[in-house]
Amino acid sequence: MPRSAASPPILTREPSPGPASLPICVPLRHLWIVFLLVTINAQAQDEREALLTKANTSVATAAEKVKDDPSRPIYHILPAANWLNDPNGLLFRNGKYHTFFQHNPYGDEWGHMHWGHAVSNDLVHWERLPIALWPSKSKGEDHVFSGSAITRADGTPMLFYTSISDKHPPEQWAAIPEDANDPNLLTWKKHPANPILAESIHGETKVHEWRDPYVFQHNAKTYMVCGGNLNASQGGQAVVLLYQAENEELTKWSYRGVLFTHPDPEVKNVECPIFFPLDGRFVLITSQGQPVHWFVGDFDETKAAFTPTARGILDHSQVYAPSVLVQNVDRPILFGWINGVPPGKGWRHCLTLPRQLSIGRLDGRLKQYPYLFLRELLSTNEPHRFLTRESLKETELLPPEFSGPSLWLNVHLTLGDARSVGLDVLADAEGKDGVPIRFDGKSLEVAGTKAPLDLPPGDSLHLAIYVDHSIIEVIPLRGEAAYIAGTDTPTDGSVWITRVVDFDPTRTRITLHAQGGPSGPIDILQAHTMTPISPPTP
Repeated sequence: MPRSAASPPILTREPSPGPASLPICVPLRHLWIVFLLVTINAQAQDEREALLTKANTSVATAAEKVKDDPSRPIYHILPAANWLNDPNGLLFRNGKYHTFFQHNPYGDEWGHMHWGHAVSNDLVHWERLPIALWPSKSKGEDHVFSGSAITRADGTPMLFYTSISDKHPPEQWAAIPEDANDPNLLTWKKHPANPILAESIHGETKVHEWRDPYVFQHNAKTYMVCGGNLNASQGGQAVVLLYQAENEELTKWSYRGVLFTHPDPEVKNVECPIFFPLDGRFVLITSQGQPVHWFVGDFDETKAAFTPTARGILDHSQVYAPSVLVQNVDRPILFGWINGVPPGKGWRHCLTLPRQLSIGRLDGRLKQYPYLFLRELLSTNEPHRFLTRESLKETELLPPEFSGPSLWLNVHLTLGDARSVGLDVLADAEGKDGVPIRFDGKSLEVAGTKAPLDLPPGDSLHLAIYVDHSIIEVIPLRGEAAYIAGTDTPTDGSVWITRVVDFDPTRTRITLHAQGGPSGPIDILQAHTMTPISPPTP
């Protein structure tokens, strides 16, 4: 949990059910205990309703002020207004994808951490839902920090998060749905066994900045990892810690030890560790400051140790604190937090597009493929536009129909004899002042951020480019089909660059560029006018 579109419909919560009838067999001398428990439960429900109503009302009020801001992305996940950071609690249940996220309903700066909530049937079309988790003030909670979700053995979901309070050290708490049969999982309650994990679980070991539980399953066992450090953030002892569930209810846990110590001595702390099996290996993703690192390696369950054999950078620019959905899906799906949106807009930040993950067949490295790469072609009724150039010598302003503030581009670029080749998006009517995307044979550059990308001479570069007003994501790939066929190359899905850019609604044109000589062939397929994540308020 780092420190650091249209207004949604207001959904009405169903009244909480009253307490069940008391069994007539309860001895009279014990009735006071039952009465006390029922009273405490009713008070907790009353507090929940009051605090969530206040938070949702704050967001709805702010949404009216920001809904017409042209710089707001429309097909990336973000709340109707105010602050967003880490994705949390990813779930796939009863045909619906649930994405929760860190959210301040009271402003566009960090603070008052709640969990926002969005749901989708296909990872393309999203609906915002009311805020799911809140700080329980009566229990001393100040923030509901980051965490994860899992479906338990009995089929019910459970959310895990770090509870932050001035009254107690960080603790790992849980929440369960009020009604597990509700398809949208609108109403949650704090688990009566909280805290699920307390600092005492470590014995004499002191863990600093202990937070961000991520729960996963392997070999019929349920595990959890948390981040932190062992030397008060002095550097060199930033760690990922491992825990194992001792019951199916996931309320009792044992501490297994330090799973991983970050190898970079200057790293002071690990946040939001994500650990999961993939293609016969294990992947660990650590947020220790930007950029986020990934490691591929092997997990020894007996020794509770992870040994990496490869490492890399998840995103070369403005992405932090990702989370990964593994349970009940064919292939892991990652969301990250896109930061870098300036303050003062009344909305702040969004999530990345969903990314499918694989291990490269040729190099054993983590690969990322945009989940929407093919699916968005099916989600729009707008005709697709094609453009082919055998060669380009300097610049070319594309026709107006190849333009827009929210678009998807599938681009093939061949360097040829040029020193660099690429395009500008979000350019003015004359093709000037656009956001540059360039390839020089050795690196890919997007809006000034450069990442290494080495292609054999004569090969074409395949780019998926997503422009969503002030958000741009660029990925070199040939797609998941190449991975499945075993023909992926070391450059497929190996680089991802995400940028927040200044947006001017008068600048939506595209310009092709070749510098230092004629390029090879260039092909562009475009589909645009992407679907907003929530329908406009009637």
